[in-house]
Amino acid sequence: MVAMSVWPTDGADGSVANEARWRKMGRVFAPDGVAVGIANEMAPTLALPNLTIAAGAVWVDGHYAEIESAQVLTATANGLAVVRFDPAANTAELVWRDGVSTPNQNPDGVWELPLYKTLGGVGTDLRVFSHIQAQGIPSFPSVAVRNQKIPQPVLNQASLIDTRPGVIQTWRNSAWLDTTPLIQTGNQVYTTNAGGHLTVTFPNGFGSPPVTVLSVGMEYAALPGAVATIQTNTQSGWQLFMTNGAPLINAVVRVHWIAVGAYP
Repeated sequence: MVAMSVWPTDGADGSVANEARWRKMGRVFAPDGVAVGIANEMAPTLALPNLTIAAGAVWVDGHYAEIESAQVLTATANGLAVVRFDPAANTAELVWRDGVSTPNQNPDGVWELPLYKTLGGVGTDLRVFSHIQAQGIPSFPSVAVRNQKIPQPVLNQASLIDTRPGVIQTWRNSAWLDTTPLIQTGNQVYTTNAGGHLTVTFPNGFGSPPVTVLSVGMEYAALPGAVATIQTNTQSGWQLFMTNGAPLINAVVRVHWIAVGAYP
């Protein structure tokens, strides 16, 4: 038997529910971001030099912080609004950081949650950082909208894109990467070429190792006895060979498929 540290408990070592232990647990409960459904969700309004932040709450490295009424920060043309949690001072506060683009994030010390940023000296140009669904995975209609809403993601932050249903992406320091394993599906009409082949291209290329095509369904009304054989299988797609005693040339066929692989 190997003893483990466990908390909280109503006795022994686990009864010491100190700040460090809570922080370690809390950052797992919810990712950094604005809490959904609390007051006005800290919605911003900018008219330099005033940045007004509506009432709301955030999760900041495992801790919950809120403001009960709108607050005004004195902003500049290029800077960053953050929620700063200071464990030594036992405080959380809204802070404007002039000329700063990177928040201070020390998992054992001060942690700043980036909220809003001004760009290029434009008085009403405001970019949203972490105004996200802290209790769920935010979904955006496109990559462009996500880039506008979250131009500086937090490590391990997750998101969904409507154009890629079912694919969760996670921010890994420099890029949004698909979770692994990545499952893709398709249901599309194709026409075979002069050799009886058709090529299925994955909506998004897989990484290595090679993908596995889990399921293939086929509809060919003219020749219900036709069969399809997988000829090649790569990270970008795969090829079917259609036959019915002989290659089916210029045949229109609907293919249903499921494939699984790793993210690029």
